[in-house]
Amino acid sequence: MFSKAFPNDAAPVTFENLEGHRGFRGDLDYSCRPLDQYLDDDGYALTDQQKAELKLFIEKGCSSCHNGINVGGQDYFPFGMIKGQPKACSEGRQGSFFRHQGSRR
Repeated sequence: MFSKAFPNDAAPVTFENLEGHRGFRGDLDYSCRPLDQYLDDDGYALTDQQKAELKLFIEKGCSSCHNGINVGGQDYFPFGMIKGQPKACSEGRQGSFFRHQGSRR
């Protein structure tokens, strides 16, 4: 992405270029999206189906992690970076995540 945005830079990933990218993203106007309009008190911005899905999203607790701009979340979770093997919690458990050999294909 940075090499396309900064084709004349031998090493395009720099703090200066990152700040330029952040400035560009900050200037984007998200107010035209239906969800943002709905959250800004426009009760007609979403369809009834979309409102039902949003209600389910909130009731199931999804919004506790998926929140903020773009509903992408604001925290960092290093999934996949845990080192070592977890201990087996039962005799039938093999590998890290599966209870039997056939599931690991």
